[in-house]
Amino acid sequence: MLFSQPSNNGTIPNTGENPWWSVEAPRAGGCLHAARGIDNRPVENSRVRESIGREITLSRDMVDRIEVERVLWEIAEDIKKIMTRYQALASTVTLKVKFHDFQTVTRSFSPDYPIHRATEIVKLVDALVTKTEVGKKPLRLLGISLSALSGGGFDKYDPQMELPFD
Repeated sequence: MLFSQPSNNGTIPNTGENPWWSVEAPRAGGCLHAARGIDNRPVENSRVRESIGREITLSRDMVDRIEVERVLWEIAEDIKKIMTRYQALASTVTLKVKFHDFQTVTRSFSPDYPIHRATEIVKLVDALVTKTEVGKKPLRLLGISLSALSGGGFDKYDPQMELPFD
């Protein structure tokens, strides 16, 4: 015989101890909240920001370089505002392009000076655009990000001004 018959006529014996469900029931509510994604604890963010960027998914495929330039200026202006708010500088600029066939291309460049102005961003991104098929192939998404951040709340290094020594 694999299973023995209950000795108490099928009832749970009263041993005077708390049954398991009285001990586990308070924890069950926490499990139910967790399963539903409810968590009222305060969020503690200890992540250090490594980049600042923005992408725009276009409502239609774009081929015209002038339109692309306009969108890149819009993105660069938004990034400049964020960089100003954080009082940040960046060492690397990255261009992201997603074409109509969902092929994604990224190009990056790290100049010898810190970046934070929209004019600097667009100047560097324009050079990166020439290394892609933008203008030749329809695209769906444009993005710019700045990385290797410093200054402001980042404090990895404070850029030293160069003095001319002849």
